[in-house]
Amino acid sequence: MWLREFGKVKLFRTWLKDQPRHYAAFLADETALTGFDRRALPSQHDRHWRIEQYHRAIKQGCPIERFQVRGAQAIKNHLFSVI
Repeated sequence: MWLREFGKVKLFRTWLKDQPRHYAAFLADETALTGFDRRALPSQHDRHWRIEQYHRAIKQGCPIERFQVRGAQAIKNHLFSVI
């Protein structure tokens, strides 16, 4: 599918618990995009899910809006301890 002012993407639909899930895949190299098929989707989705879990852990362990420090080094120390 071609998205105006963006480029070419590939769309996928999967089913989970009787509900459809829709995914859009974009690769800068269009020849690689043509090789990206339904078999490659699960591994890509697993990578995506691990990134989401990482960000969720940081958000839960490090609520930035409630930081009691303002210095750059103190913030970096706190982030490092959470990770």
